[in-house]
Amino acid sequence: MPLSIQTASHLHGEIIVENAFPEEFDSLMGVLGSLEVALRPVKAFTASGRPKEPKRHERVIGGDRLPFLLPVDQARMNKGLDAAFRTHGWTTQPIARGDMAGAAAPLGLKSDFFRNGVF
Repeated sequence: MPLSIQTASHLHGEIIVENAFPEEFDSLMGVLGSLEVALRPVKAFTASGRPKEPKRHERVIGGDRLPFLLPVDQARMNKGLDAAFRTHGWTTQPIARGDMAGAAAPLGLKSDFFRNGVF
């Protein structure tokens, strides 16, 4: 299942990146647009009831406690994202240093991805 991209620009960040860093913006959209959402396999219902996998959690939805299915394999999806970003020349999980962002950053602060001044 391909990922659907919807953006909500905070403080015009999307417009700034799109115009000031067009190559990085295109790369970001390319990586995210080509990502396949990793889903956990679902076992079939049997005579004894619903399958145990993927795990279901109870959530309050509309005032009712209902089972909530979490089908996305987040660990597998994160590995796919890291590999795709590295292929496109991004650094994954860098420690945010002042020389990267142009201003001092707290020690140990990490970014998800970095390339050419774009976090």
